[in-house]
Amino acid sequence: MQLTDLALKRPIAVSMIFLALGLMGFLSWQRLPLELMPNLNYPQLTVVTNCENVGPQEMESLVTKTVESALGTIGHTRQINSISREGISLVTMDFDWGTNMNYASLDVREKLDQVKDLLPKEATTPMIIRYDPGSLPVMSLAVKGENLGFEDLQNLVSDVVKRELERVPGVASARLSGGQEREIRVAVHPGRLAAHKVSISSLGDALKEANLNFPGGKIVQHNQELRLRIMGEFKEVKDLPKVGLSSRPDRRPGPPTFIREVAEVQDTYKEDQSLARLNGQPSLILAIFKMADANTVQVVDKVKTRVNALNQEYQGRLQIQVAQDQGRFIQQAINQLEEAALLGGLLSFGVLFGFLASLPSAMIIMTAIPISILATFSLMYLAGISLNMMSLGGLALGVGMLVDNGVVVLENIRRHQESGEAVSTVAIVRGTDEVKMAVTASTLAHIVVFVPVIFVKGIAGQFLYQVGLTISFSLLISLAVALVLNPMLVSLKIPWAAKVRARPEPKGGWALTLKDRLDQAYTRVLTGALKRRRLVLTAAIVLTALGVGILMSIGRELLPTLDQREFLLRVSNPPSTTFEIISGRLKSIEDLLLAHPGVQTVITQLGYNPKEQYEKAMEEKEPRVGTLTVTLRPVKEFALAAAAVVKELRPQIDKIPEARVEYIFPQSIGLWLNQKPQLPELLYLQGPDLEVLERLAFDAITRIKNVRGLTDLETSLKKEANESRVVLDRERAAAFGLSVKEIGDALKTSIKGDVSTQFRQADRDIDIRVQLVDAKRQTLPDLDRIFIYSKHLRAEIPLQAVARIESGPGLMEINRRDQERLVAIQGNAVGRSLGDCQNDIHQALKPIVLPPGYTLVQSGEAVEMGRSFSALFWALVLSVLLVYMILAGQFESLVHPLIILFAVPFSLVGVALALGVTGWGISLGVFFGAIMLGGIVVNNSILLIDYTNTLRRRGYELTEAVILGSRARLRPIIMTTLTTSLGLLPLILARGEGAELRVPLALTVLGGLITSTFLTLVLVPLLYLWSEDTLRKWGLKRSSEIEPG
Repeated sequence: MQLTDLALKRPIAVSMIFLALGLMGFLSWQRLPLELMPNLNYPQLTVVTNCENVGPQEMESLVTKTVESALGTIGHTRQINSISREGISLVTMDFDWGTNMNYASLDVREKLDQVKDLLPKEATTPMIIRYDPGSLPVMSLAVKGENLGFEDLQNLVSDVVKRELERVPGVASARLSGGQEREIRVAVHPGRLAAHKVSISSLGDALKEANLNFPGGKIVQHNQELRLRIMGEFKEVKDLPKVGLSSRPDRRPGPPTFIREVAEVQDTYKEDQSLARLNGQPSLILAIFKMADANTVQVVDKVKTRVNALNQEYQGRLQIQVAQDQGRFIQQAINQLEEAALLGGLLSFGVLFGFLASLPSAMIIMTAIPISILATFSLMYLAGISLNMMSLGGLALGVGMLVDNGVVVLENIRRHQESGEAVSTVAIVRGTDEVKMAVTASTLAHIVVFVPVIFVKGIAGQFLYQVGLTISFSLLISLAVALVLNPMLVSLKIPWAAKVRARPEPKGGWALTLKDRLDQAYTRVLTGALKRRRLVLTAAIVLTALGVGILMSIGRELLPTLDQREFLLRVSNPPSTTFEIISGRLKSIEDLLLAHPGVQTVITQLGYNPKEQYEKAMEEKEPRVGTLTVTLRPVKEFALAAAAVVKELRPQIDKIPEARVEYIFPQSIGLWLNQKPQLPELLYLQGPDLEVLERLAFDAITRIKNVRGLTDLETSLKKEANESRVVLDRERAAAFGLSVKEIGDALKTSIKGDVSTQFRQADRDIDIRVQLVDAKRQTLPDLDRIFIYSKHLRAEIPLQAVARIESGPGLMEINRRDQERLVAIQGNAVGRSLGDCQNDIHQALKPIVLPPGYTLVQSGEAVEMGRSFSALFWALVLSVLLVYMILAGQFESLVHPLIILFAVPFSLVGVALALGVTGWGISLGVFFGAIMLGGIVVNNSILLIDYTNTLRRRGYELTEAVILGSRARLRPIIMTTLTTSLGLLPLILARGEGAELRVPLALTVLGGLITSTFLTLVLVPLLYLWSEDTLRKWGLKRSSEIEPG
């Protein structure tokens, strides 16, 4: 029993099945996570190792090289990058796409365990961090105090607000910045230390030993066992000056010395200052991070609800406002897609109603759209696909295609009725059965083109995989609707679906219908083309070659820059600049930004929270580097994109003296691929000597700075303008009985301070830092007056007796790649894509002569673009091959599929014209659109050849069958082309959030579909005739000579 027969006999059962699909889809839709982009499984791990007070060069030799050599033996790694800074080593491993990162983490931990004994004793246990592009904050909140002191505000936010927000469902953490951390400072006077013959290290030891609660054993009293505890922990700050420095073998007998005699105890804040401002006003900033599987928009909405409640509860004490909201952009971008899909559906309905002249027929066909979309939500839920711009973009792209199968089926049923058959189940079954193999083959051709994308690795596969799956899901459901539900609805005896019959069409003279006029015009064109085969084929080949030529001249980029209405300014200052001067410079930039009509909010941050090691390591926040995050007004209020706003502001900002400003667009592919807000990398140089690398890098910048579009060029080599070095005289130090460690510890404690113990207050641990008073550690001459206690001589030795002070430039960090030093060149591109600039960069760098042992490599987006484009090209070739296999099986012919696939190269003409006229470059979206075209454009050819073969089986002569078959399929071909094209039109015309991603893809499909349709209507019949005649001339059986059925 055929499926259509069964559907006609069980209409209620069929209705319940499709209603159930819709209901399950609705429930799945409510549970799907809502995100901006697919959750990229980026195969990257970073090993973070801290080693306090160790410089970049020492970190490189003692820690980084050891870790690199251990990790270098792990398989499936593409690249190992490392950064060595003062006190911290970062070794980042990029694995092959598709690597199981859980197993990779275990391998890394095993290798680190093998070399942990080779690391310095002062080094911490290496920490493994897995990079997640989706781990960026979903929103930022600014908190201001009202009638509250700063410390009270900070305590309230840390103890109450932060914890309340972290309890919101879906919130992973809330990270606080902009505050100052309290500490107790024991400010030591060096002269008093010398007078009392006490070393600065003994103060730390004394504080540590005095701040203890110590068990004292047990005693028995009145038959009860009592535990004894010595209560020595500090209860109040005033306890610290009372601590005595106990007599030791290296001190003469005498009265005890107390801390108050040699130092001042200060209740203050840590010197590693940080600030945060919102629109120029001091604030605390809370960055909200969501859980991996949470819906971004829902999390943001719930946080806003909790914020409103907190504002009500603490009215008059603090005010919380939203400073940055990723959910708003996502919601607006998704709304744009939903509106485009809805408008595309309405336009498709208009086409159907206009051609069919029957409201019931149009409504029956349109049932495919809501049912297919809802059922697709269920399949997305099962496949673990979120609602994002790629998956929903796939649905919006496919809206027009969802009705194609229904159009073909109902049009064929209608043709049977117009030939005189009665409305009956027999007519419906015959009409459906006649085209079921053609629409099935067409749908499979649509779907099979996405199969190669599954095997594409890298960013291309990650981004396009979800688009292909959602389109495939929806097309499969639409096929079921066309073959099962639509025939059943036609058979129902209800008012709106009692008949699928056209109204009587007048005949003769000027009263000819549009259909008849179209048929006559097409017949004349087709007849003329069949008589001039060589001319038509030559013209088609010339047009295709022209299209290929235009495509070769179009610019290339991996992904268009997504205007997320946001950009960052990274402001670097000279090392000697004070915190107050930096804050003033940032304030000047804030004023310029806030004066611009398109700027909505400016979040300014300087420094970092010392407790956030991840923040320090991964975000590269430095005490002298400020970051301004600028959010623009929505597109409807202010049309200029972020890049245009930066272009207007740059001349004014660049006038601010001694501040180096980097303009960073966090929505670029650099952040999705490469983790941190920084300038894109263009190329890098590798070799053993950093001085040679620096010279070569500046030579390279000089050569490429005139490349059109390049700006903000700089190297990754970060140097201190002036570094002071303490150079030890080892012989004199040995004579005084001083080791390098003793000298280093004394110098570090004197200048930076040493946290010897902690003071507990309520549930907070406050650091107690021993340090010289400010006045004695500000200048270089102060260093000469620092004393180191010699246990050997039982005397204080001045630093100048064992060391000399030198000044000169010093390194802030050392970069390595694949266990070799490198200097990268970074920069922005304005008015051109980085991909276009790379060709000019390559030409400009050709004259550079590199010394032996040094290499220059172009890198960054160009490398990923080359890999992705190469993979997608072969995916396109494989998709065409798979379509050929489907068609060969459908037609049981090796020739007819070749004729059908001729439509694919002809579509390049439309693609080239669409991109050339609109100015879009070739990107991942364009490549994916071309792959989609491989399945879409063959649809019309399948219908045409399938019906021509049917007519041949019925005994029609070859030329007559070609002309009649082409005419019979003209209307469904035009209808399906128009429904698909008009379904894409809203995606192309809509401007706003996310347009940069969807427009190139939709343009590619639309341009290719329109030109291939017009060429197919003429060329496919022509090639069909030519192939049949050629086979006959060669004495072969013509492929259409099938036994009559």
